[in-house]
Amino acid sequence: FFYNSKMRTSFVLVAVFIATAVFASSARYEVFHRIQAPPGWVQGVRAPQAAPMKLMIGVMQQNLDWLEKMFWMISDPQHPLYSHFLTPKEIMEKIAPRPEHAAAVLSWLQSLNSPTVKIDTSPQDAYIVECTVADVERLFSTVIHVYKHDVTGRLILRNAGAYSIPHELSDIVTMVSGVADFPSTEGKQKASRKLDLGKKQPAEKQADGQVGSSGSAAIVVPWSVQSMYNIPYDLFTS
Repeated sequence: FFYNSKMRTSFVLVAVFIATAVFASSARYEVFHRIQAPPGWVQGVRAPQAAPMKLMIGVMQQNLDWLEKMFWMISDPQHPLYSHFLTPKEIMEKIAPRPEHAAAVLSWLQSLNSPTVKIDTSPQDAYIVECTVADVERLFSTVIHVYKHDVTGRLILRNAGAYSIPHELSDIVTMVSGVADFPSTEGKQKASRKLDLGKKQPAEKQADGQVGSSGSAAIVVPWSVQSMYNIPYDLFTS
């Protein structure tokens, strides 16, 4: 009886261990949960699975306290380092993500093992991902819909409901752009009213899922600012 009880206990402990390991490996961190479309946008049908999307995944930077100190020293006329500006390369070498953090995020992106996924690793603090709706839905455990702006007629692909990332990356991924964020159209609306006396502009026929300004409260990385203000990518390499 004692032997059988030990065996049963062992089996139970093994089962609990396996269940815990499986749960840990599949645990997700909910980044955002969309209840309704943002003002000015109307949610439409489910997006075609093969439709292209473009994302930007920011990775946690380091030495940001150093960067702030350098900013104030360079800006202070009384400081010996006044006007001794650093180059973008010098700054990035100091604040670039830890190699293990960048590798963890890249491994997650590559886990899709999809021929439709292209990952640009040239930005040192972010990954730019070109993929399909199907890839995005798998990667973020979400669903992608077509949204239409009620003034400009612009079409965009964004998520509906919740989207999440692996829990172990919740402290490493600082920004996800192109999944839940919506671009600002305020300037276009004002221009439309000014130029055409309130008449609606022709609809922009695009459902490209272009990266827009981030709606999250995460750390803003240089590449997100670049995307937000439509700065050409080659400007940083010239």
